[in-house]
Amino acid sequence: MAIGTPTSIGTASDLSSIGSDPLVITTTSTAVVGDEIIVMITGRGSRSWASISDSAGNTYTSMGSDSSGSTNTDTKAQTYRAKVTAQLTSGGTITISNSGISAGGTLAEAVMVSGVTNATDSTGSGKAEDVDDLEPTASITLVASSAIVFASVVQETGSAPLFDEAEEWTSLTGVDAAGATGLAMHTGYRTFDSSGSKTYAPTSGILVEWTCFLGALEEASASGLDFLPLLGVS
Repeated sequence: MAIGTPTSIGTASDLSSIGSDPLVITTTSTAVVGDEIIVMITGRGSRSWASISDSAGNTYTSMGSDSSGSTNTDTKAQTYRAKVTAQLTSGGTITISNSGISAGGTLAEAVMVSGVTNATDSTGSGKAEDVDDLEPTASITLVASSAIVFASVVQETGSAPLFDEAEEWTSLTGVDAAGATGLAMHTGYRTFDSSGSKTYAPTSGILVEWTCFLGALEEASASGLDFLPLLGVS
């Protein structure tokens, strides 16, 4: 079964200075059993997002995170995934734990994708702290010959950046809360039919502090031969 086209099923932002309340995404489409849900979360480096749950009872696990630092002037990105075992209907909720003092709040987007079976996840990231001469970029190394990679970029900016998407990548919805939070999140994805090192490098036209996180779902072949290199077998 081929990997389907991802669909954004909701976004949310918490603009408070103290993120003690959960952030709730209300879904705009239905994720059926067998789909994967990807939740991309970004915010300040001082924020903590320890868990996610949804109204259907699906189980979410963190794929990883990275940050440009740990203070409320830094940026941070984290991605979660869930294999849908109970249908999450339109109008359902995805709840993100949200803690830590942060002047910039939290931004999040949930995406669903079909056709992902027997997938393992892998990650890559990039970041720049107090650097004004770099555009966002991140790399990831894929082992499988079939994969989909989700990208999130959070930038510290007083105005929403107008991203030119990286070649052959497709933009998702993202979250524009720059005017209220000093942050903006851009999201995108790309499917691959080959293994090896892959790079994500959109351009925004502004040079500010940023964190970029890549989360991949890699499809194991029926024989599992794609993953023999992980075992030291060529």
